[in-house]
Amino acid sequence: MLKIFIDDKDVTSGSIPLSWCLDEEAINSYVEQKCPDPYIVICVIPVEESSCIFLSKEKRFIAPIKDLMTYISFSTKGKNKIFAVICQSKSDAQALIRRSSYGEYYRLSIAHVYGENDYCYTDYILGSFTNTAESLEVEVPAECFAPDPPEWEQAWVNYWFPYKPKDQCEYRRRRILAYTLQPLLFILNMIIRITITIIALFCGSRNTTLQPLMHPLSNDFETVMNLIGGGTIFIGRGESTFKNYIRLLCAPFVILPLTLFVIGCIMGIIPIMKILLVFAGAITVVLIAFSIVFGADCIQYVRSYLDRKNNQIEANEYWYMNKDNMDLILCDGKDKPTKLKDIPKKNRTIKLKFLDLKSRVCRPFSR
Repeated sequence: MLKIFIDDKDVTSGSIPLSWCLDEEAINSYVEQKCPDPYIVICVIPVEESSCIFLSKEKRFIAPIKDLMTYISFSTKGKNKIFAVICQSKSDAQALIRRSSYGEYYRLSIAHVYGENDYCYTDYILGSFTNTAESLEVEVPAECFAPDPPEWEQAWVNYWFPYKPKDQCEYRRRRILAYTLQPLLFILNMIIRITITIIALFCGSRNTTLQPLMHPLSNDFETVMNLIGGGTIFIGRGESTFKNYIRLLCAPFVILPLTLFVIGCIMGIIPIMKILLVFAGAITVVLIAFSIVFGADCIQYVRSYLDRKNNQIEANEYWYMNKDNMDLILCDGKDKPTKLKDIPKKNRTIKLKFLDLKSRVCRPFSR
């Protein structure tokens, strides 16, 4: 059994500490399963008036059990539920916090999390996991969240990122990039945009538009790549007939290569080009062959080596089998410390001190 604790259900901050404990049966089960370093996965879910949740508003956190506590944050005002589950290793825990490119978590990371409707909350049942914690429900006031930055600045600061920053610290990091390296990267980006636009014009793309050049902050790179899709005006629409392709003879991408080929033949540089192409092709074939023949073996060797290293640790050497450590994580009928100053000094790691400081100076943004 897993149990989680927070200092106060009347939340006054957007980021709060959370601690946990395990019963003796759960600890023994990890010894039997040869788990030297189990991890906890914490999920924070807003419960909206419609009883529905959205994956982009859910937040997940992981921490090793031996940390005794960690810090979690919220993304939405109002009622929020906190759930937790134990994973056997760090890699298993990390699999549950993988995000898509749009900032949402992959839905299939946790079994049986959602009901019939993927976006509606019914009951947070963590299917194959045996050690889950009873959920906690808290009320998060709007005052816990940081005010949104000016809209005119957000467009520039968030330019390279597909989703909004989680908190003030992440926004500050983006702001540093925005006013140092980003101008140079933006110039490079504009050069690429201009190049692709010229290629689109050169090929007679039907999707040719100057919008990505005129409004670069509101048109992402996907819009630029769409310039070279949609077909060319040098091929007629309709059925595939000779008449539809006759205009290809007037296309720049046909005339120019033929012109360069004729010039190359006249000046005698075609043999050198052939040698370079053959050399580049040979290197490509060798690299592909090596990855096919030896790639799987290399990956398997690395995995087997890591497994051997982990299995070398005897069960009686697991950190939680030490009596002092076991007393810290064992449920004894009392609430566990939920403040950094209340846990033993030796367990106040640099990571926890950093998270404690971050919770004070980095307020999360509301979504």
